Amino acid sequence: MNHPAKQDPLYETVKQLVIETKNPSVSHAQRRFKLGYNRAIGLIEAMEGEIVTARDENGWRSMLTGETNGRD
Repeated sequence: MNHPAKQDPLYETVKQLVIETKNPSVSHAQRRFKLGYNRAIGLIEAMEGEIVTARDENGWRSMLTGETNGRD
């Protein structure tokens, strides 16, 4: 399914940040790009299954490569 946030003009930029920093954190995207929570969570959720996992039982996301530096 194509997530609506993938049409966001910042999607590819935020995706590149997540890849480079290995930090799939909503708060990191919010701080870096001065985004509101709803926009940031939409962008990160759109990456689920592609480069990041869904949140685990503790609220953490991981890179699908297995590395992470952040949490939501």
